[in-house]
Amino acid sequence: MTADAALAETGFQRLLELLRGLNSVAVACSGGLDSSLLLAAARLALGDRVLALTVVTPYMVTHEIAEARALTAQLGVRHRVLELPMPNEIADNPPDRCYLCKRVLFAELKSVATEEGFAWLADGSNRGDLADYRPGMRALRELEVRSPLLEADLGKAEIRRYARALNLPVWDKPASACLLTRLPHGTE
Repeated sequence: MTADAALAETGFQRLLELLRGLNSVAVACSGGLDSSLLLAAARLALGDRVLALTVVTPYMVTHEIAEARALTAQLGVRHRVLELPMPNEIADNPPDRCYLCKRVLFAELKSVATEEGFAWLADGSNRGDLADYRPGMRALRELEVRSPLLEADLGKAEIRRYARALNLPVWDKPASACLLTRLPHGTE
């Protein structure tokens, strides 16, 4: 399939239409595949009415932050990097750490998005995230964070195909879990 054919698919066009409907958007950009495609699509749909926001915490992989910086430079999207300490709520790695962490981090991202004049904050959640236990998605709903990839009913195969068609360097990047998931609950 050619790049043009991939980008002409209904799924990608549905994503662009959803994004246009937001008028402007701040995208939580981790440097991973999903948020990278979302950011690139937002740039196509909204031009300069897009802001990339990346959170840096002590438990994040540093190469992903570099990838987020490189992507935003490639796309010509304004980028803010927020350095945050580990939220106190997750210091002892409780069972609901994903919910608590997302709640704290995305509340901060939403605050910055609002301060910057963006009515919407979006993340890269997609159809595949519905198949797994994802307690962090509850925090996203509570904070009214938009998930355009999910709203456009896109799964990982489509996301990879569209990212490849857009020449995003992360199109074949494997998924990576948060470092905290590698520690048993209750480990400080």
